[in-house]
Amino acid sequence: MLEETLKIFYSEGDIIEIRVIGRITSSGYFNDVKKAAAEAKKYDGKRNVYFVLNKINPACYHRENRDRIIDKATNTSDTDIERREWILLDFDPIRASKTSATDKEKKLAEEVMKKAGAYLRAKGFKNPVIADSGNGWHLLYRIDLPNDSESKKLIENFLKACNMLFSTDKVEVDMAVFNASRITKLYGTMAIKGANTPERPHRRSQITYVPKKIEVTDRDRIKAIAELIPKPTRNNYNKEFDIDDFISKHGIKVKKISSWTGGKKYVLEECPFNSSHGKDSAIIQLASGALVFHCFHNGCAYNGWKEFRELYEPYEERQEYYNEYKKDYKKKPEVNLTPKVPEKLDEKTLAILNKAKPVKDIKPFDRKNIEVFSLGIDYIDSKMEILFGKLAVVTGVNGSGKSIFIGQLMLEALEQGHNVFAYSGELKPDEFQYWVDLQAAGSEYLIEKTSKKGKTYYEIKKEARNKIHDWYADRFFLYDNEESMKYEDILVTIEAYRVHRNCRVIFIDNFMTLDISSLSDKELEAQTKFIWSLARYTKKHNVLIFLVIHPRKIYEGICTKQDVLGTGNFSNAIDYMLIVHRVSETYKTHLTKRKLPKEIKDVIERAGNVIEIGKDRWSGREGLISPLLYCEDNKRLVDIYDMESRNKRYSWDKEHFIDIEKPEDCPF
Repeated sequence: MLEETLKIFYSEGDIIEIRVIGRITSSGYFNDVKKAAAEAKKYDGKRNVYFVLNKINPACYHRENRDRIIDKATNTSDTDIERREWILLDFDPIRASKTSATDKEKKLAEEVMKKAGAYLRAKGFKNPVIADSGNGWHLLYRIDLPNDSESKKLIENFLKACNMLFSTDKVEVDMAVFNASRITKLYGTMAIKGANTPERPHRRSQITYVPKKIEVTDRDRIKAIAELIPKPTRNNYNKEFDIDDFISKHGIKVKKISSWTGGKKYVLEECPFNSSHGKDSAIIQLASGALVFHCFHNGCAYNGWKEFRELYEPYEERQEYYNEYKKDYKKKPEVNLTPKVPEKLDEKTLAILNKAKPVKDIKPFDRKNIEVFSLGIDYIDSKMEILFGKLAVVTGVNGSGKSIFIGQLMLEALEQGHNVFAYSGELKPDEFQYWVDLQAAGSEYLIEKTSKKGKTYYEIKKEARNKIHDWYADRFFLYDNEESMKYEDILVTIEAYRVHRNCRVIFIDNFMTLDISSLSDKELEAQTKFIWSLARYTKKHNVLIFLVIHPRKIYEGICTKQDVLGTGNFSNAIDYMLIVHRVSETYKTHLTKRKLPKEIKDVIERAGNVIEIGKDRWSGREGLISPLLYCEDNKRLVDIYDMESRNKRYSWDKEHFIDIEKPEDCPF
C-alpha cells in the first residue's frame, strides 16, 4: 500500500523525503519508490510517518540521510522545493490535543470534506485525491505553480478562504499548511495520537479515491477562491465600535462565534440581503478592529460592511454616534498644486527661502577624509567602501549564513573602535552571546566537548571569555527582545544608545521579526515607511545601520537583489546590499549561467559560502563575489584567499596569552 501511495505523488526519479516523527524526528531521502516504502514500513505502528508533497531539489538526495532514515538529520526546507505540485486541504475534528478522534468526530469531518469538495468542483476545480488521514480527511488538489512568495501568499489566502467557507464549531480547515515543504501523512501507515482506546482508537490512514486522470487545477480557479477573503472597510469612527452590542441591539441572529486570525468571526443564521443564500454569510472583526461583512454568493458580491450596516442603521440614524467620535476624524488635506507665495520679502518669505541654499555655499565633500567601515573580507573591502551615514542590507535564503556574517561585522566594528548596538529578533540573549563569543575567541581558545547524546560542541576557555567580555564592556549592547518587538520601542532605544553610549554602528537582525503594524495596515506600505525612516536616520546622525532582510521570493532557490527589492518603493532608500549564499548544488548550477573565469569557479568548488555585492550606490558595482569557508568550531566565515583570517586575533588578544601549538593535521 505504501508503494502505491508514493507512486500517486512521485514520478520515476523524483526525490522522496520520508519523515518519521515521535519523541525525536528522523528522516531520509530516496530516489526509488520501492526502497522508500520499505524503509517507511519499518516505523509503521511505532511512530507517525509522513512524506513531503512537493517537488524536491535533486541536490537534497546527496545529504547524509541518503537512502536511509536517520535521527536528527537535515530535513527539506521551503527553499529546497523546486515547484508546488499539490494543495492540501486538511479537515480535522476539533478535540483535545494529542488525542485520536472518535468515530463521531471523524464522521463530522467527512461531512464537511464532502461539502467542500462539492463546492470546489462547482467552482471549476479538478477532481482531487481523497484520503482518510486516520483522524480526519484530506483533499489533495494537483497544481503547477512556482515556489515563490506570490504562490505562497496565494495558497495561504486560499486556505483562509476555505477555513471561512467550510469550518464549523466541530471541524476546522487547517490554514497553516501553506508552506512549500509541507509534509502529510504517508497514507497506509497508522495514525498514532494519544492512547489507543476503544473510544479514541489508533487508525490506519488510507487513500480512498484517486481520479482516473489526475488533472491540474489552474491558478485562476485557486485565485477566485482566495479572493473571497473579505477586504476591510474602515469607518473613521469604528475604533471603539462594539460589534457585540450592535448585533444584540438589532436582533441579528448569529449561528456561532469563533476566533479567526487574531479577530472574531460571526457566522449568521441567514444572509440579511437574501435569505435564500442560506448560512454562508458572516461578520468578521479583524485583529486591527476593522469590520467586514461577506456573503459567499455572487449576488452579494458588492455588499460589504457599509451596505450591511445601512440595513440596520441608515445614515441619518447614526449621525449622533458619528458626532461623538468626529473629534478623532481627520480629513486628509487637499493638495494645492499652485500655492501662493507672498510678494513682499518679509520674515515668512525669508523662512521659506532659507529652506534651500545656494550650491556654492555648500561645504565641499571631503572624499579623502570620509569615514569608512571595513567588512574584514579583503576582496570585498578592495572593491567597495561602506560609508557612514548609510543603510546597508544583508540578505540571503534561510541557512545561507547571514547571522554568522552579521556577528563578524559586529566584531569588526568593535575592532575599528566603534560602539555597537544590536537587535536580534530570533536569538535569546544568552544564545546571541554564545555565538559572538565563539567568533571573538577563535579556534585557539576553544575546548571541544561532547554532549550526553554524543554531539560535539565547543566552550571558550574561562580566561579568554573574561578578557573578551572586558573588551565588550561599555561598547557592545544588545536589545532585550523579550521587552518589546515594536519598532517604535526599538528606534527609541537606538537613539538613546546613540546619544548616551555613542553607538554609531547598528545591527537589526532581522527585519521580519519587527512589529511595524502601526505604520500601516498594508504590509508593503509599512515596510516602505520603516526602511525610509532608517535611511533618513542614518543620514541625519551619520551612523551606519546593517539591516537583515529575508528575501520576499526566491527564483530557482537563489537569492538575487530583485528578490528583496522587487519593485518596492524602498529600493532607493538602500545604499548597499550584501547577499550571502550557501554554495549548494543549486548555486553552482546558477553560476554556470554567469561568465566567470575558470579559476574563480574552481575556487568556489572548494567554498562553503559566498558574499556577493548586490548593490553599491557609491561605486555602482554589483555581482562581484568573494568565496568563503565556514569554520564549524569558531563560527567564522573565512576569506578563502586569506586563510590566515581563520586565526585572526581581535584586540582583546593582543598579548596572545595562551601559547598553543599548531596541530600537525591543520590544513591552514
